Amino acid sequence: MRIKGGISTYEREAAEQGGDWILTLQQRKREQDAFREAGVPLGDDAAAAAPARAQPDEDSREDEEDRRPGDPEARAAA
Repeated sequence: MRIKGGISTYEREAAEQGGDWILTLQQRKREQDAFREAGVPLGDDAAAAAPARAQPDEDSREDEEDRRPGDPEARAAA
């Protein structure tokens, strides 16, 4: 968040945790490559790979409204 906000750097963030940002960058690349090679979505790839949820059409929404628990017709149909 601080990096995206422009108030910190990868170097500073890694140093605060006792790390080296170049080594962290290299490790992240190895991990990302391994995930991609295995066909496993990672980060932004996971969002892109997630199946889109189908939106119900207008008729099915009306049918769902007709079957609400408090609806007398819904109780009669049950």
